[in-house]
Amino acid sequence: MDPVPVGHGASIRRPDQKADSVMVLLKSSLAAISLLTLVSSMARAADGVQDPVAYCKSIGTNDTVRPIPSSLHTKGDALFDLKPHASSMLQWRCMDHAVWICSPGANLPCGKADVTLGTPGPITEWCQGHPDTDFVPMYVIGHNSPFTWSCKGKEPLRSPHEAKLDSRGFFKSYWKQLPTQ
Repeated sequence: MDPVPVGHGASIRRPDQKADSVMVLLKSSLAAISLLTLVSSMARAADGVQDPVAYCKSIGTNDTVRPIPSSLHTKGDALFDLKPHASSMLQWRCMDHAVWICSPGANLPCGKADVTLGTPGPITEWCQGHPDTDFVPMYVIGHNSPFTWSCKGKEPLRSPHEAKLDSRGFFKSYWKQLPTQ
């Protein structure tokens, strides 16, 4: 309903129009709150796994790397021979119905390895400036590469030796299976 003109540019809203506006505002607010609640609960369900052992037993394999929950700190400390409470940086994922834990440490990536076979630009640039180098530094290659590189003259040369990856493409030596008890 339209406002009723009362003169000099002023208008009066009818009582039922005000009630309609309040109802629209109330419904919009409730819809927004419901949506936020749904999104929040979905995020908790996806990332807030409190019992990774039960979760992995039921899901099988999930490549999502997550921070370790406090319920596994003690086991994580023991698995990696860490000082008590140092395990807060550990990460976990599911593989073959078991929990696998990674300690990122000093530049050790817990994510999947980049197995791209092409020569990345930074390596080519490095070799142009450092011909006949036996080893291209990891900060140039990228810590998530399983390959080592050298420079033959000014040309990059990928080593035939590469880091071992597990069946899911993660660095095998960085991940340990949580013992079942």
